Amino acid sequence: MNVAILGGTGKFGRAIAIRLAAAGDDVVIGSRDAERARQIAAELGVRGARNDEVGDVDLVVLAVEAGAALSTVRDLELHAPLLSVAAEIAFDGRVARPGTQRQSLAERVAEIANVKVAAGLHSLAAVRLAASAPEQDVFVCGDEEEPKRLALELSAKIVSGQAIDAGPLATARALEGMTAVLLNVNSTASDGDARQVEAVLRESIRVVRARPPLVIAETRHGFVCASAGVDASNAPEAGMLVLLPLDPDASARDLRARIHELTGRTVAVIVSDSFGRPWRQGTTDVAIGVAGLAPLLDLRGRRDAAGYELRSTQIAVADELAGAAELVMGKTSGVPGAVISGFACAGDGSARELVMPAERDLFR
Repeated sequence: MNVAILGGTGKFGRAIAIRLAAAGDDVVIGSRDAERARQIAAELGVRGARNDEVGDVDLVVLAVEAGAALSTVRDLELHAPLLSVAAEIAFDGRVARPGTQRQSLAERVAEIANVKVAAGLHSLAAVRLAASAPEQDVFVCGDEEEPKRLALELSAKIVSGQAIDAGPLATARALEGMTAVLLNVNSTASDGDARQVEAVLRESIRVVRARPPLVIAETRHGFVCASAGVDASNAPEAGMLVLLPLDPDASARDLRARIHELTGRTVAVIVSDSFGRPWRQGTTDVAIGVAGLAPLLDLRGRRDAAGYELRSTQIAVADELAGAAELVMGKTSGVPGAVISGFACAGDGSARELVMPAERDLFR
């Protein structure tokens, strides 16, 4: 089967792509960011393209976040049946509940799509699906035979249980509610809050490891860290969460420009956060955004005191400076920044340069 997965760079879309590729299907993952799609596709051994360039396929899987589902379908001219796997979630205090709309998300997608629509896979968790074909049944619903048949065929390839026809598309309201159930089950297992679990999943593109209550995930920036950087500590008030900036490098550039505007000084800026480290106890601050500073000092080709040529040594200068500054700011003191004097800043770059490339990551 030839399958396109819109939103294929997200955690659930990636998990579906992994299982289908393992089954021998031809898979293309789509994204609004073509370069990101190609990057993730290369890691998964599939093809990547912009959402509107996925080409001719047998089935399109709509795996974008629920809030983007309708606009994604509205903006595209589709030519193959569609399987909707997203679900809207509302919260009542700490408890996740199905969305408040009268119709399911799949039914509203069907109203605006120019192709036939089925819905399903809502009982699957991305982290389990990415690891192996889960030993569970999966449900699919729809009014039209072709999209339902293709969706059932796809479903049978990604689980080791049964792919079950759950009836007409109106059943999607109940199936989408299973996503809320999964959030509540996960929050109960981690003695947490379903809202925080949902935030962690939204901020993640890949769950690396999970052992409740701990989740190690990869963020959209490429950072691998606890809870995808979602943090309740140092939030303005109870019930609020602090997320990583959408673009930490841009935040650093904005801060640098504002400091120059106010003081006339040209300084380097590092945006940092506390990260744990594999095989080491404790956290330390690391750079997640930089401006006016090369984050790495490349010593390759130089010789040490004994005359040996350095072949791989690169010093994480921005991380070292971030760790030093944290000693002054403190984790619980509420100090937002520190001034580092005496260091000669040079160059420029991005904190993403500090992320280990996938092809060199021996633990991926």
